[in-house]
Amino acid sequence: MWLNVDGAYAGVTAMLPEMRHLTNVFGLADSLFINASKWMATMFNATMFFFKQRAPIVASLNATGVYLNNDFTANGSVVDYKDYQLGLGRPFRSIKLYTTLQSLGVEGLSNGLRRHIALAKYLYEKLKAVNLIQFDNNVFEFPIEPLFGLVCFTLKNKSESEALAILKDLNATNKLFAVHTMLDGKVVFRISLAYAGLDVSDMDRLADTLVSGIAPRV
Repeated sequence: MWLNVDGAYAGVTAMLPEMRHLTNVFGLADSLFINASKWMATMFNATMFFFKQRAPIVASLNATGVYLNNDFTANGSVVDYKDYQLGLGRPFRSIKLYTTLQSLGVEGLSNGLRRHIALAKYLYEKLKAVNLIQFDNNVFEFPIEPLFGLVCFTLKNKSESEALAILKDLNATNKLFAVHTMLDGKVVFRISLAYAGLDVSDMDRLADTLVSGIAPRV
C-alpha cells in the first residue's frame, strides 16, 4: 500500500516551526504533493512532489521506449525527470519555484504565510462580532475555528438549496470567490486566503461583502 498526502494548499506551512505539530505526520507518508501556486506566491501550475523511495515512482511513471534507451540511464548516472510525471512535455515549471525562492526566500514566504493566518483570524473575529451585534447570533455558525488561512462558516436556518443560491450570488459579485463543502447535511462556506498582497482592509471589504449579500436574506 502506498500512502500519499495531498497537501495542495496547507502543506507549505511545514516551513513554519509553529505549525509543525500539524504537519509532522507528513513523515508517515510515502509521498507528498504541495501546489506551490496555491499558497506559496508562485505562478499557476507548479507542484512539488516529495517521496521517500525513487524506484516505485520511476516504475509507475516510466515512459521510456527502446528509442530512448541509453547507457547513462541504464547505469543510473543521470536522473531522467520524464520518469517522475505522466507527461512527456516539460514546460520547465521548476523555474517558477526557483525564481520565487530567489526573490522571497524562506523568510519572505514564511512571513506571508503568517500574515494570512493572522488575517484569517481577523476575518473570523470580525464575522463573529457582526453575527453577535447585528444579527444576535442568528446568521453565522462556525463549525471550526480558522486553521491555516481558511475561514469556514455555515448559515443558520438555511436549506442546502438556499445556502447554495446565496453562495452563487456572492460569487457573482466578483468581489470574492468562495467554494463550499458539506458537513452533516449543511453547506459550509470556505474562504481561503492565498494572494500575497492581502491586508486588513481586504478582510474588512470581504466581511462587508459577505454581510451585505447575506443580510437581506436572513
